[in-house]
Amino acid sequence: MTRAYTVRDYREEVNELDIDFVTHGDSSPASGWAVNAKPGSKIGVAGPGGPDPLLAPADWHIMTGDLTAVPAISAILETLPTDAKGHALIEVDSLEDQHDITHPEGFTVKWLQRDKSRRTPQLAEQIGLLAPPEGTTSISAFIAGENSSVVACRDKLIADYQLTKKQLYAIPYWRRGQDEETYHEERHTIMDKVY
Repeated sequence: MTRAYTVRDYREEVNELDIDFVTHGDSSPASGWAVNAKPGSKIGVAGPGGPDPLLAPADWHIMTGDLTAVPAISAILETLPTDAKGHALIEVDSLEDQHDITHPEGFTVKWLQRDKSRRTPQLAEQIGLLAPPEGTTSISAFIAGENSSVVACRDKLIADYQLTKKQLYAIPYWRRGQDEETYHEERHTIMDKVY
């Protein structure tokens, strides 16, 4: 069984790879491997996937995601130019999951606690509260996480800023109530949408 994860860092000189795992039990394919790994444990690696870079160059950036997107958001923020500007909005079930993320000075990282009673994804609503700085001539976005939130954020960015696939990478990692095998094909239908 395969699972997709984001590489946080790769140090070629010592052949070391950093991956963040969310642990939610010791018997699932990825979480179980991470929980039970010991020095010498083996894992197969393939990839990378997605566009390169994951966040297109622009004057101003928007990134949104849930806890599953934090490794990708963190990796992107850690490699952006020091003068990059924008916002990263991260939705978590518990604010105890907040942690420091290295980011350019011109970036705001905002953690939001998920409100399970909401009917519409709050990340899309939060995007509507943002405004590009005066003089912005280009915008790019990276959206990842749960399906309904990713689709809502993608649609909001297309409607508000007329972003195309060159400027907006939206990837639903998972769907509430479905396992990865069940969701896999639907995920690709959403990713392949033309805009």
